[in-house]
Amino acid sequence: MTRYFDFYNTERRHSALDGQTPDAVYFEQATLDRAA
Repeated sequence: MTRYFDFYNTERRHSALDGQTPDAVYFEQATLDRAA
């Protein structure tokens, strides 16, 4: 199960996220929040 969640969050692209992975979206937002 852990391997699936890892794949789902780090490799699988999501149409609801404009083709990005959840990790990419999360860490991009975290970087923007830190810069503000």
